[in-house]
Amino acid sequence: MRTAKKLNLVSVDDYLAGELISTVKHEYLGGVVYAMAGARNAHNIIATNTLVALGSRLRGRSCRPFNSDTKIRVRLPTQVRF
Repeated sequence: MRTAKKLNLVSVDDYLAGELISTVKHEYLGGVVYAMAGARNAHNIIATNTLVALGSRLRGRSCRPFNSDTKIRVRLPTQVRF
């Protein structure tokens, strides 16, 4: 019988400290860190067009759109995600 690998969970503080010096973006899901792939040009064009359109519609309001370089913390009942 095979046994499951034990995951070494990373603390939120260690994840955030690592992101400050990393050249690769990562996703944090409940203590597990995943490297994120770079985007293709087609994706970047769509993302830019979406950001510009949202920015135009939200001008003068309290909401602001941000690009993928902005990290957000999502607190779920059982875990934290970035």
